[in-house]
Order: sequence, then C-alpha cells, then structure tokens
Amino acid sequence: MFRCLNFKKTPSLMKLKLSNEMSLKVLGNQLVMGNVLKYLEVFDIQSLRKTCHGIRSCVDYLKPDPQIENYAIHMGTDKSFTAYIEIPGYGNSKAIPYKKTKDCKNIVSRIFADFEMNLKNQKTCLECLELLFDDEIGSEPSELLTGFKKILMNRTQFLKVKKLHLFSVNGEDVMKILPYLDPKSLEVLEITNPYYGNPRVFEPLSVPFDIEEMAKTEQWKFLEELNLKTANISIPIQNMNLTHFSTIYMSLAARITSEDIAYLKENLLTPKLRRFIICFKEFVEDPQLTDLIGQPRAISGNKRIWYFPIPGTNGKMMEILLNERLRFENVNYYRYS
Repeated sequence: MFRCLNFKKTPSLMKLKLSNEMSLKVLGNQLVMGNVLKYLEVFDIQSLRKTCHGIRSCVDYLKPDPQIENYAIHMGTDKSFTAYIEIPGYGNSKAIPYKKTKDCKNIVSRIFADFEMNLKNQKTCLECLELLFDDEIGSEPSELLTGFKKILMNRTQFLKVKKLHLFSVNGEDVMKILPYLDPKSLEVLEITNPYYGNPRVFEPLSVPFDIEEMAKTEQWKFLEELNLKTANISIPIQNMNLTHFSTIYMSLAARITSEDIAYLKENLLTPKLRRFIICFKEFVEDPQLTDLIGQPRAISGNKRIWYFPIPGTNGKMMEILLNERLRFENVNYYRYS
C-alpha cells in the first residue's frame, strides 16, 4: 500500500533561520503565517512548529490541514514500530521508525502523540488508514487499539477515511476503530487474518470472528466493499447486513444454506452488484436449491451456475457460481452454458 520513498523538505523552509526579533514577529503574524501555510504540508508544518513558542502558537491557532493521504503503523515481532505517512505528489512519503528501548511504553506514547498531532487538524479525507500488527505479539494489538480509540473519541469531528485496513485483530478490536470514523467517507473495510497469505502457515486461524456488532454500526451501512480474510465467521449470513455492498470477499464463513443463497440472490439483483465471493466450511442444502432459485444453466462436477437478468441494465446478468465457494457477479454474457 505504501511506498517507502525519500521525502525532500521544502528548500525555503530548510533555509529558514529565525535569528532576530523581526523574523519572529513576521512569522508570528496570523495573516502572514496563513499565507505561508498554504504551501506547506504535514512534515514542514511540524518542523515549523519546533522553531519557537510564538510560531507554534500561531500555527496551532490557524489549524492548517496537513493533507495526509495515507497513514500506516506497523508493529513487528520485536515490538518495533514504523509509521508510514504519504502526502499528495510523487515521492512525498516518509517512514518514521520508533526504535525499541527498555521502556516500551515510552515508544507507544510517542506513537500515540505523533498520530494525534499529525492528524489533529486533518480535514481532507485519508485514502487509507492501516494498523498492522505482527501475528506473534499476543494481546498487544488490543491494548494498542484502545489507545487509538481514545484519540479518535477525543476528536471534535470524525476522522475521514476512505479505506480502513486492520491486520491481526479480532472483532472487538475492530469496534475500537470503526465507530469513530466518518460514516459517509468510509468505503472499504479490509480485515486480514494473521495467517492469511503467510508463507509459514497456509491455514487461517480457527478463532471465531464475530462481525455482529460491526454490522450494526452506521459506518457499516455506508460501506461499499468488504474484504474479510479470517476464519470461522459464525454469524448467519442473513444477519450480516451485506446486501448494500457492491463487492465482498469473505473467508471463511462457518456455514451457508440454500435459503441464504436465495436471500442473497433476491437482494443483490441490482445494477450496483460487482462481485461477491463467500468461502464457507459447510453448505446445508435444505430445501433443495433448485426449489428456491430454479435449475442451473450449467453443471460441471460439483460446480453449478445460474444466470438472472439484472433489472435496469442493458442486458447485464447476475451470474451465481456455487462449488467450494459461492460467487455472485455482474456479467455481460453467458460465460457458461
């Protein structure tokens, strides 16, 4: 997601030397500082705040938008942290390492302080907020996310984020972040299981993942895309509130029934449908699926395919494919016959 590129500070700011009282008075003027801040972004703003108390007070009063596009925090197995901040423009990215010390809490407090300060006046919408934790650090993600929750709760307005990506978390952890983001800005939610795609272990963890509380939030209602890569999602499909999504990849639902498929077919048959993929552990066909949605257009081994016209489109169809997983997709023609 984030490119580790070299960030070059604004030359004029690097050359700035506040060596006399006149310089301090000029840059302490709100009108002058307001014009200066129009050309600065987060890294330069923070550098400017460190010059002296008067300028810091002026900057804090004006509350300039740092215009951050992407903000990520990664935690490794050695309890080291790195923050990645990206702003508009090619190459405008910075990695901030937080080195491990004897007092790990000191690192955490610095991360929280930087996160709060950097995003304090953020008005524009973040493209992505990533909080990624290594899969071997036990309960620490939950403790850390409690800290981020407090910061988000204390904001005067919701943080605007287009995509939220969380790695190595459970359902309770997600609820420490999701309800405190702007509902109308959030479009994509990605939750990745610790072992999903990990070369060391190919099977997802068998820890139950509960999305019931997430599905009740205002943020969930506005989401367009969901990528849920975990295991044993135990809540019934019809209780997940999925029918407003346009795109879903879900692994792994504990159980899906023929009635679930009929329910999704009726509610997803709209032009906004793009692609739904639900991987499942158990399929219960009672009653028979043909009694609910009719005979499939094609059968090949354990694969069954149905097609249904999508109302309000120029000949587009919903394709339902059922084998080891369930897929609903908006297509232009019969791909199987």
